[in-house]
Amino acid sequence: MTTVSVEQEIKSLKPFQICQFRDIYHNEYKLHRYIKIPYNKPDKIILCIFTSQIKSVEKRYIKFDNKSLNSLVYVTPLELPFLEKPTIIDCHEPNIFTKDRLIRHIDKDIGFKIKIEENIPDKIKDKLIYAILNSPIVSPETLFNIPTKIFTTR
Repeated sequence: MTTVSVEQEIKSLKPFQICQFRDIYHNEYKLHRYIKIPYNKPDKIILCIFTSQIKSVEKRYIKFDNKSLNSLVYVTPLELPFLEKPTIIDCHEPNIFTKDRLIRHIDKDIGFKIKIEENIPDKIKDKLIYAILNSPIVSPETLFNIPTKIFTTR
């Protein structure tokens, strides 16, 4: 049996793949799912978090304006069968990491897993990119480095 290191797993993570890990800098002691977003800087990894805490996240962003809710991508178990309940992918605060910084965030006792079997529909991929590009919170540098020519359904 071959053991794959966290470094190898991170290096093999492709755009729109799901990964799961516990971020030691989060207050909660639980695993979170993230989706890797394509990014024009090969030395960076950009991840958006999945959360089922829909109401609390909506409440946090509604302070900006109603349009800020457009940068939350709502998904259901019908669209993504690995989900247990309706969930959002928060595209307002994409986490940007170098490989080394991401490794420092991962709880070593739990590890890092890529959910290779998950197939993200093109419609959701497009929603994610659109949501990031239209967020009033995402930094201009991040926006500049999101490839826009990857829309699949427009």
